[in-house]
Amino acid sequence: MRPITDYYQLRGDFICSGSIRIVLDRSASIWSRLARCGVFTLQEEIVDRYLQYKKYEHFLEVKDSGFPPQRPIQEVLDIIQSSDVYRLLEKLPKGGNMHTHENHQLSKKTLYDIVWASEDFQYLYILPEDHPTTPWTLDFFINPPPGQGWTKVMNHPNLTKEMIEQHQTLIGTLSAEAKKYPSDSAMRWDEMNRLWDRGSTQLISNIKIKPLYLRALYESALDEGVQYLETRKNFGAAEMLYELSSDPEYEPTYGKKFLDTNGELDINLTINVTREFIGERPEFIGHRRITYSTRFSENDAIRQDVEKAIAFRQKYPDHFKGYDLVAEEDFGHSHLYFVEELLTLYDPMTQKSKVDVFLHTAETSWPEDLMTAEAPEDLVASAENALDALLLGTKRIGHGLAYIKYPYLLNELRSRQVAVEICPVSNQILGLQADLRNHPGQHYIQMGIPVVLGADDPGSFGYDNFTVDWYEVFMGWGLGLRQLKKLAQNALDFSTMTDDQKREAYEKWTPYWDAYIANISAEACRAPLNASQPLFYRLIPKEGALVEETAVHVYGRHFERAVCRSVRCRFGAVESSVTRYVSSTHVMCTSPPGNGSEFSVAVTISLDGGLTYFDTGKAFTYKHDTSRHEPTELCVKSGATNVRLITNNINIIIVMILAVSKIFI
Repeated sequence: MRPITDYYQLRGDFICSGSIRIVLDRSASIWSRLARCGVFTLQEEIVDRYLQYKKYEHFLEVKDSGFPPQRPIQEVLDIIQSSDVYRLLEKLPKGGNMHTHENHQLSKKTLYDIVWASEDFQYLYILPEDHPTTPWTLDFFINPPPGQGWTKVMNHPNLTKEMIEQHQTLIGTLSAEAKKYPSDSAMRWDEMNRLWDRGSTQLISNIKIKPLYLRALYESALDEGVQYLETRKNFGAAEMLYELSSDPEYEPTYGKKFLDTNGELDINLTINVTREFIGERPEFIGHRRITYSTRFSENDAIRQDVEKAIAFRQKYPDHFKGYDLVAEEDFGHSHLYFVEELLTLYDPMTQKSKVDVFLHTAETSWPEDLMTAEAPEDLVASAENALDALLLGTKRIGHGLAYIKYPYLLNELRSRQVAVEICPVSNQILGLQADLRNHPGQHYIQMGIPVVLGADDPGSFGYDNFTVDWYEVFMGWGLGLRQLKKLAQNALDFSTMTDDQKREAYEKWTPYWDAYIANISAEACRAPLNASQPLFYRLIPKEGALVEETAVHVYGRHFERAVCRSVRCRFGAVESSVTRYVSSTHVMCTSPPGNGSEFSVAVTISLDGGLTYFDTGKAFTYKHDTSRHEPTELCVKSGATNVRLITNNINIIIVMILAVSKIFI
């Protein structure tokens, strides 16, 4: 351990302890190291700088009035969606949406636009606001069930589409009591449970609505830079496809003629719609599904669902990919309660899975020694699902919040490379993580645990768009473009696609990414970023080696004019050999070698590639026998942190090779 008086070197050692000199295998080739570091093109570096500049400017705008990741989503949604950061992230190619419930993904506005335009709109009914159990529920009937208060929507003066929408989302209906207690998950789940069937599934199951809904789902995904979907979809009786018929035969079902006995019509319809859509929009990669049962089911029902999953997996192997257990984990049955049924998913001879599991797990904030569920036959805390999910061989973890409490299980996730499907805004609105700055997902990224992002149920929650999740993690987790790119790549890498399909997916995603980078880098280089005069506050350190180079950090404001240009530093009349733009408030320069005698020089900085220089008003002194401050070029970081090494007029890849070579030689 260095003495505290060597503070800057001590700090540098600490920062570098997580660098690629630790992470990477020393025997790996330079090129494989570079690939794992995620070498950026010059355009990507520009976009990264531009995004970070926009983030900081947005932060300054909102930090006093309410930083969105720390505030409830219903209070800041307009601020988020009107921001420049959101605009830039909306078109970012996100790879896939890896955790979303199919019937609750699309916005209610878009769904109701489809319904209102349908020829079956004349048969749309709604239950009144004062209904004792299910107010504001929408459904199609030729003749509705009598005595319940069903009212026809069409031509009703007080039942406008906009008014009905307000009662269909959690944001629109969240009670004052729930808003008062943002971390009371039980209260928020209770309010959400009233909404699941209020105005979506029964409408989407109409055979005239279903294909239009799917196409709108795919269109809205592409509008947000999402080219691939893996949705959760139940194939139970409540979601069977139907058409309306006035034939007296269907009077017992109020005019609903059910067309699907087990879900196969739905599967085939979806396969066909997906194929047609890809023909029209070839940049779309595809749509695959994971079926589920609810945790409140009994064992016999789970066994039947598992048997259906096995049959579907055998018959539709490219579409039907896995099985899950969903619903409120704190009050539903545990994984262990259903373990006998879940084990039938595995071949007893080969021990291989017939159907992979993708389990909602550890979606809880409760400790393991407190029982929230009330079933006397299932005395297993919800947090313990974290262990059973891994033992059952889950391919991905849905939510996974409670894993943060178990270091051993976190290491298992990392060593097994089990991806965690993080849905930050869902976790917040359901009371599991009120302040998204403290969400465990960022810790998983830092640990090297694979993370993919999912939207969960944005249509029914009321924030509608997957980009809201990307905004929250970008603003609240200290992420840059490298991490965003990795999240997008993880969506494809940890999908259910085969290796060949993943290669084909990358052939579609890569041009999408390259086009985005080209567009945003061009915007960055056109942007008027020189409106504010640079300010220089601190030079750290002020003293360095008499002969050797010293890494010197310059802190201030308004360095953003260098976003699209290189930084140059002069110590007196001599230019630095290595410079680096870190952010709009921080640049790094190495002092040129001294002559062996103590002297001081003025430090000037150019933010436009050497065309003009600014006097920092600071001086650097050549003073010490040996350098206490190794040049930062020797500390190249990878994984969760950014590699931001830019030098004057030198190709990035060459600089990376030299830097990595110095570390490993």
